[in-house]
Amino acid sequence: MQPFVKIYDNPQLLAHSLSLEIAHRSAFSKKHRQSLNLALSGGTTPTLLIETMAQSLYNTQIHWKNIRFFWGDERCVPPQDPQSNFGVVQQSLFSVISIPKSRIMRIHGETKPEKAAENYSKKLTRFLPLNSENIPVFDWILLGIGTDGHTASLFPNSETLSDTNFCSVATHPTSGQKRVTLTLPVINAARRISFLVTGAEKQKLVSRILKKEKSVSNLPAAMVHPKNGILEWWLDADAAKDI
Repeated sequence: MQPFVKIYDNPQLLAHSLSLEIAHRSAFSKKHRQSLNLALSGGTTPTLLIETMAQSLYNTQIHWKNIRFFWGDERCVPPQDPQSNFGVVQQSLFSVISIPKSRIMRIHGETKPEKAAENYSKKLTRFLPLNSENIPVFDWILLGIGTDGHTASLFPNSETLSDTNFCSVATHPTSGQKRVTLTLPVINAARRISFLVTGAEKQKLVSRILKKEKSVSNLPAAMVHPKNGILEWWLDADAAKDI
């Protein structure tokens, strides 16, 4: 199945539209007495989304108690560290809305990386349904993409790309920083995956991935292919110029 591509004039409009989509999806979950198992991402565009959802126009429409928040990856730092993906959401969103702590499934980046990955894997199997291959299934995963083609904390040419565990410990290729990340089997088992990409610096990369050029086929972002789900690319006009 070809991915769905959505293009917006600017990052703000993208974030507004996606906030409304999340509100709509949370209403569906409430109506059917379900939980929306949603995995968030770090990065500039996902952070803009978080800040937009926190605005009164949207936070009053989103049914927070029907969303279970997870993360696609986390830096191995304490939650109060400015680099913490959870910390950004805590400061920008959770601090201004009413949401039970039981709905927040953070990765404990302050613990030893291997233990954090192991514990998060257990959390996935506890709270998510399993498919026929016993892989946890998210309802929706939001992903960013780096200029090097990485997504979550899956970096090019890294061993994590072939890891069959649900979570893995990754090492940033430049800084050496340890991170905990979802692996490709879990990502590709999701019912819905949305890449959020903005900025002209990523337009060529986005174009090459969407055109399925062989030169980028080994990049982590190009290896995201949901087996039984939907793949979407939410782009601003700058990121979409070459497609």
